[in-house]
Amino acid sequence: MKLVLNISEEYDYFPLTQRTEMFKTAGFEGSDMGLFQMVKQDHGFNGENWLSLAEELKTAYAKAGVPIVQTHAPFQFKGMDDPIFRKEMS
Repeated sequence: MKLVLNISEEYDYFPLTQRTEMFKTAGFEGSDMGLFQMVKQDHGFNGENWLSLAEELKTAYAKAGVPIVQTHAPFQFKGMDDPIFRKEMS
């Protein structure tokens, strides 16, 4: 089992390269990519370039020695309270 850190948008305070190096220096062996930021409609993962963003993150974390070893989607999206959405999902 690896010691991993949940990475999410709260770590956007630092540039990507600096973040990954900080996590490795702190002793983490991998990353857990939470996609909670997808609840924001304007987030990059909801746009046309989502794949290039994912590849950039995957490469950067792997290069730093803290590869993304787990990913999970958000549990709530905007619009889930919309009656039409609920009807379509049921």
